[in-house]
Amino acid sequence: MEENHCVHRDLRADNILLSATLSCKIGDFGLARFMDSTSVTISIDAKIPIKWMAPEIFQCQKYSSKSDVWSFGVLLVEIVTYGQMPFQNKSPGQYVEELLEGKPLEAPCESPENISYIMSMCWRRQPDSRPSFSELELLITDLLTLSEDVVE
Repeated sequence: MEENHCVHRDLRADNILLSATLSCKIGDFGLARFMDSTSVTISIDAKIPIKWMAPEIFQCQKYSSKSDVWSFGVLLVEIVTYGQMPFQNKSPGQYVEELLEGKPLEAPCESPENISYIMSMCWRRQPDSRPSFSELELLITDLLTLSEDVVE
């Protein structure tokens, strides 16, 4: 999507489809937009899951591929916790308040260290300091390769 200048704006486990060959596909492009500049704004009345939203969305209502990267970090929380609601101990209002205060998100305690590291990269405060999806793909591929080496 990033290469095609598309911002999904609703990247979460509910919108990931799994094929018979266990290949993941992104679905539900209802909120997706093509970027004709560097970011996309959001309508105030749009219905989107708050706990997947990056801080810049609450500050300036602008989405970018880096906002989707933030959401991907939250998607990793869903994977690690076997589909539990991210940050269950916080209401949506608390989530927003803490983000705007600059409080960092925390990876679940059951997260493997290397996955927690990827989450923290996705949740960097400055959007430009977050990795691209291409960089994330390389990191995850390396992790999977290392895991296979350990198993063998």
